[in-house]
Amino acid sequence: VQWDKDWHAEYAIAETEEEWHRFRGSKYMQPNVKDIFPKIKKLLDNNDKVLFVGVPCHVKGLLNFLGKNYKLYFVLY
Repeated sequence: VQWDKDWHAEYAIAETEEEWHRFRGSKYMQPNVKDIFPKIKKLLDNNDKVLFVGVPCHVKGLLNFLGKNYKLYFVLY
């Protein structure tokens, strides 16, 4: 989860180690899921590895959205 330009928490994708800095720091609010699930599905369909960090209800939402078993890595918080 990162801050958007208006200081709202949102899920985002980092493809390089240098991009990870955006996710640092605590965010004590519900992040915007918006279009992250289709982006994750596209990565998984391309056989990319995905680490999803989220609350249990967002993990369940992602699994329901995907509709089939993919090899995923999760960190629940």
